[in-house]
Amino acid sequence: MRRGWLGVWAVFVVAQLWILYTPDVGSGPGALSPVWDVLRPLPGPTAPDEPGFDKVVHATIFAAVTATGLLAGWPKWFAIGFPLLHAPVSEVIQGAWISGRGAEWGDLFADWTGVLVAVLLFGRRRRPEPSSASSRGRRSWSRDPG
Repeated sequence: MRRGWLGVWAVFVVAQLWILYTPDVGSGPGALSPVWDVLRPLPGPTAPDEPGFDKVVHATIFAAVTATGLLAGWPKWFAIGFPLLHAPVSEVIQGAWISGRGAEWGDLFADWTGVLVAVLLFGRRRRPEPSSASSRGRRSWSRDPG
């Protein structure tokens, strides 16, 4: 495990949980309004009141959790499987128990798109080769005659 990436992964998981399970009270971006003010001039869905913004957020947070899980060194079955399974579970929870939220097929596909993007970008990274330090304890049986 790579501790630095593990910490980043944990931060993204907490952010994902907050994004997915915070009730929608219809009060606007609140504390995040300075962020929206910066994003609003950019092209595309860049603010909560614009169509498609929700899908961008879903794809981005699932991509972030998947990518940092892979970079942290989690086994691929977990780094990819956790977000793949969390996506439909989160939609069921949102639809059944979160005030002002609903289950949407579009959100689920956005979640899975984020996972796919992360896998395509980071899934083929190899773990670093064992360093020579790990082989120091091995005894060499061949001797140099000289």
